[in-house]
Amino acid sequence: MKDQMAVWDALGDGLEAVFETPGLKWLVGPVRQERTERVSKVLGVAEKLSGGLPRQNLAIWVQERPGTMNLMVRVLLAAGRSGNDETLKILGFLLHEGLQHPERADEQEVIVAALEGLTASQLAVLVAVHSGASEYETVVLRAIDLDVSKPMIQPILIGLFTRGLLQSPYGYGGVETWQVSAFGAAVIEAAEQVRELT
Repeated sequence: MKDQMAVWDALGDGLEAVFETPGLKWLVGPVRQERTERVSKVLGVAEKLSGGLPRQNLAIWVQERPGTMNLMVRVLLAAGRSGNDETLKILGFLLHEGLQHPERADEQEVIVAALEGLTASQLAVLVAVHSGASEYETVVLRAIDLDVSKPMIQPILIGLFTRGLLQSPYGYGGVETWQVSAFGAAVIEAAEQVRELT
C-alpha cells in the first residue's frame, strides 16, 4: 500500500489544493483509500491475467519493456478517475495486454484515454448500441432496460460520440441512428475478453 501511495503522490492530480482547504482536510483519508482500492482492482486484474505474477514483477516488466511506462501511468491515473468496476477491470486488461505486447502499448493508451471516467451507464448504452439498437428510440428502450434513466440517454450518446466510441448519429429520412465505431468495438471486445478471463 505504501508503494501505491508513493505512485499517487508522484502522479499528483490537483487534489492537494482541495485537501489544504479548511474544512475539507477530513477528505484526505477516504479519497486516498478509494483511489488505492481502485488501483488495487486494476493491478489485481493485470496480476491475474499474467498467471498470478506478483505485482512487484509488474513493475519489473514496465522497466524491461520500453514504451510501457506511459501506459502504466495513464492506467493508474484513469483508475483513480473511474469508479465503475467493469471499467477498472478493462483497465487492468489493457495494462496486461500492453505489458505482454509492448509494441501495442500506444494502442492500449488510446483506449485507456477513451475509458477514463467511463460510467456504468455509458458502458451500458454503448453495449445497447452494439447489440443492434441503432435507432434512437430502440436505444432508449434498451438503455431503460439496463436501468439508465431516459433523460440521461441523449447526453450519454453524445459523450460516447465525442470519445470516438460511436459514429455519427445521422441516418436516412431524418431518423437518428447510432452505430458503434471500430474504436468502440475494440473497447467492447476488451470488455468481453475481461468477462471471459476474470
